[in-house]
Amino acid sequence: MNYIIIHVGKCSGTVLQKSLKYHKISFKVIHHANEPNPVPIIPNNLTNGKGNYQFIFCIRHPIDRLISAFNFKYTRLIIQGGSDHFKNEIEGFEYFETIQKLAENLYNKDGSENLKAINFCSNCDHINYGLHHYLNNFNETYNIRVIRHEYLKEDYKNIFNKDIHLPKKSVQPNFISDINSSFQKYTKIEITKKMYNNLKRFLKKDMDIIERLEKYNLITKEYKEFCLNKLPNNIILTD
Repeated sequence: MNYIIIHVGKCSGTVLQKSLKYHKISFKVIHHANEPNPVPIIPNNLTNGKGNYQFIFCIRHPIDRLISAFNFKYTRLIIQGGSDHFKNEIEGFEYFETIQKLAENLYNKDGSENLKAINFCSNCDHINYGLHHYLNNFNETYNIRVIRHEYLKEDYKNIFNKDIHLPKKSVQPNFISDINSSFQKYTKIEITKKMYNNLKRFLKKDMDIIERLEKYNLITKEYKEFCLNKLPNNIILTD
């Protein structure tokens, strides 16, 4: 089988790849981190000459993914002083500082886009390159399986018939958004209803991808409802 991993940032893609290497399962990966103007993903171009192929989509609750993306890049660039950034990306992190401040200011009081916030999001690869960026050109005609960040172990087992290999050091799997486990996250993130509504509006295209995946019978209706109308346990909605 020719596995083609579509690695959407902050959806357990790195852990997935490490486990596949450990199990000596060959694969190709598509991941656009640090690419300022990546070539659009055209599925037909990836399957040329591959009669026996399977796409593996790495996905996650869109709001949870965006929060993780913001915190990941903030830590990497501001706290650790990393150099892998786009123009004006560091200035944006220095200005907004927290995901709450960014979410609060995505739109102006009249409902129009706050260009400072929107432009910053466009300049941050891990924020900008979400589900819609990677998956928009796919449809039900392709051979696709989905690995949900929240069900990484179960989905890996179902697809590859092996128990996922989780490294004990360095990269650790992020199960903070697991909706069916006893894992307790050491911190929680609070967002207001305004922030929540702003994020849902901003992530409309990603939410549309979730609906399409359910329409193609690639995810359950329960998981779709979780992504569209609920929040993971680590995100607390306040008044």
